[in-house]
Formats: sequence, structure tokens, C-alpha cells
Amino acid sequence: MDGKAQGITTTPINKEAIKAAGDHYIGHTEMFSEMTGTEKSYTMFIVDRLKIFFQPRHLSLLKTIQALNAEDVAHSLEMAQKCIRSIGEEPGAIALVALTPHVSDGGLFGKEEENILTPAIRMARNRGIKAVGPVAADSVFYFALEGKYMRLFLFILIRGISRQKHMIFTEQ
Repeated sequence: MDGKAQGITTTPINKEAIKAAGDHYIGHTEMFSEMTGTEKSYTMFIVDRLKIFFQPRHLSLLKTIQALNAEDVAHSLEMAQKCIRSIGEEPGAIALVALTPHVSDGGLFGKEEENILTPAIRMARNRGIKAVGPVAADSVFYFALEGKYMRLFLFILIRGISRQKHMIFTEQ
């Protein structure tokens, strides 16, 4: 990697085939991360003006939640803002999408927002990041389509991919 490329677009890959071939990668991002010597890497999907970031990408829901901590989420929000700047855009608000149903309704469905996401948002704001949320996963894409949020940060890959594909396919 000699710095000639400013970005890359990928197509879907068969992760099962990669594993069957004896490779240890679980996705494109991990491959590129190792090839470039990057300690941590991120995935961004672009659908028209909407930018969708993911952390982590290829973990079960249980492992995703176990892997999260406020400092790491705040750092990831910083990296998302840097990514936005790197493609020539001014960073606007980044909506941090909740993990639990209805943003846990005051702790009824878990404490992840209270213990991890809300502190991460506070940390990110203290670093100059325009982080908002946590925003309920069941409504964030509606707000995105209405133009309220143009940058989303999700923790569950399928939430973002399924909505992103729906947005693309229904435009036709």
C-alpha cells in the first residue's frame, strides 16, 4: 500500500469460502487493516448523502455488547468524524444508534445506553464531536430519510445493511 489510492469500493465476499481456504480474515476491513498495518479499522457505507459507520462488524450480538466500552465508542466517533473530513465534507451530527429496544426505556431493557453509549457521547462531545443519541434503531433511518441525520453509527451490522439495501432498492 503506497498511498496511491484515496478510497476503495468492495463487493460482497463469501466469508465461508475464505475460511474454507484456510485464511483467518473475517471480512474486507480486517484484510485491509492488516495489509496497511492499521491497528483499528472501520467500515463506512454511503447511500446518497447518508454515511453509515459500523463497530464492530462481524460479531454476534452477545459478543458485540461484551466488546463495547465508552472510551472505545468515543474514539470510534472521532474516527468517523475524521473519515467524513477525509472525503471533503464538514462533519455534522453523528447519530449513535441505540443497542436496546426503545433506547432501553429508562433501563427496562438493559443498561447499555446508560453505562456505555451515553458516557461515550459525553466523551465525544468533550472532544468536539457532534454526537447525538442514543437514537432508537427503529426510527433512526426514518429520521435519516427526512434529513435529520446524515451520519449514523451502528453496532449491529445487519441493522445498517438491511436498511441501506432497502433504501437503494426502493429508489429504482
